[in-house]
Amino acid sequence: MRKLALVLFALIISCTNLTFAQDNPGEKKAEKYYLEIMGTRNTLTTNVKASLILGKTIPARTQLTKDEEKQIEKMKFSTMNDAMNFLSSKGWTLEDTYSASYDSWIEYYWVVSKTVYDPMELLDGFFDQK
Repeated sequence: MRKLALVLFALIISCTNLTFAQDNPGEKKAEKYYLEIMGTRNTLTTNVKASLILGKTIPARTQLTKDEEKQIEKMKFSTMNDAMNFLSSKGWTLEDTYSASYDSWIEYYWVVSKTVYDPMELLDGFFDQK
């Protein structure tokens, strides 16, 4: 009787593990990607100029034309909050912040992320501005 109970218990455990371990091979998995907002400020002024920093290995970058890549590099915001509001409206969320100072310059970095199923969704809406 104990052997039968043990076998049944082992069978139930293995069936439970199989049901949780199955993945649908055709199903796309969401992946999280990161982007930085960099703001620079001279210590003698209060103005902060913010820009976006795309990573070199961001998959959507390979699909960009040279003009689109330049357009992203030229995107400038008058404040860090303006840049964050722009990205937030495109589905990006704030992950972390840090700063660094060099001589008379202070640099602020805000790390933002977006979870997508298709890497081409990362830049959705970037070129609708103005």
